[in-house]
Amino acid sequence: MSSRLPVTRHFHPVLLSKDLKRKPVQVFINGAAIVVFRDQNNQVGALVDSCPHRHTPLSLGKVVADGLQCPYHGWCFDAEGRATIRAQPKIKCRATSYRAVERLGCIWVADRDTPLSALPEFIEPAESQTDGWAGYKHVGNISALFHSPLEMVLDSFNDAEHIHIVHKVIGWAELEIDKIQWHRENLDNGSFLRAVGPQRGLPTPLNLLGRILLPRNDTSSLEFGFRFSPVHWTFHTKWGTNGGEEPLLSVRGAGIIVPERENQTRVYNLVFVKVHSPKLKPLTPLLGKLSFRVSKQEIERDRVLLNKIGPVGVKTAGMRLGALDGQLVHNRKLLQKIYFGQQTVEESS
Repeated sequence: MSSRLPVTRHFHPVLLSKDLKRKPVQVFINGAAIVVFRDQNNQVGALVDSCPHRHTPLSLGKVVADGLQCPYHGWCFDAEGRATIRAQPKIKCRATSYRAVERLGCIWVADRDTPLSALPEFIEPAESQTDGWAGYKHVGNISALFHSPLEMVLDSFNDAEHIHIVHKVIGWAELEIDKIQWHRENLDNGSFLRAVGPQRGLPTPLNLLGRILLPRNDTSSLEFGFRFSPVHWTFHTKWGTNGGEEPLLSVRGAGIIVPERENQTRVYNLVFVKVHSPKLKPLTPLLGKLSFRVSKQEIERDRVLLNKIGPVGVKTAGMRLGALDGQLVHNRKLLQKIYFGQQTVEESS
């Protein structure tokens, strides 16, 4: 026997800030329906998407002076769930509320008693431009819906072996896979992967730009660090010489994986760009736009493929796994232990 803790004890991004305007929006975290809204003071709120009166979805309502108004009987709720009931003012009522904050262009939601210190560690240095984030420009956020279970999306974004097959810009050419230098670490709270190898030729129309900007025999360096509160990774892609240690251009950021409903998982990708070469500094706006566009295209390639595959890879039993799949197994265990908080009866006794 085993038990799971609610995943809403972790902060999850549920919506891009630019997509939350005056109309409330229904979102899901692991099957739980939540309504997010902005009140008339622009404060973000998040409530269980069910009016405590007659269980009407509050996401069908509208924002008024007293908060989010239920479309059925007009009961209103503020960002903390406190009710204003003009027709029955003596009734004491409160909707279940979540903690909601805006950081890095996303709406993040967690249980009301979850401390702000539980937000992913990368957020503060990314905002303050410290701890390796200095000089990185935030060029945009991506929201991509996968019709795949959480486990398969996690596996895909932790799988370096598929890069040369599925992707077109990042990584290396298929015929040079044997030249890749791999470094992998399995940690108590996550994992780390670094792969360095010859940069593949870029597809049209990036090939001409690549010939101008990138040196011959260029090296591509990819780094991924995974954590599980919530399920997310930070990435660092570098193009340059000397194994990527002295890059001309680098893209870093974070991806957060949010299970919405069964076989429906959303990935939020936060993209940052830094131009290291003084000669290329004037091209920073152009390179930022190109990097964001490429990031969006590469995620779309993963999404299209996983949607075609379907939920066939949830269970690892029967899979013929090799050395490059070691972190898949490790991360699956941490998914259960840290993210879901799953413990066997023997472990919890």
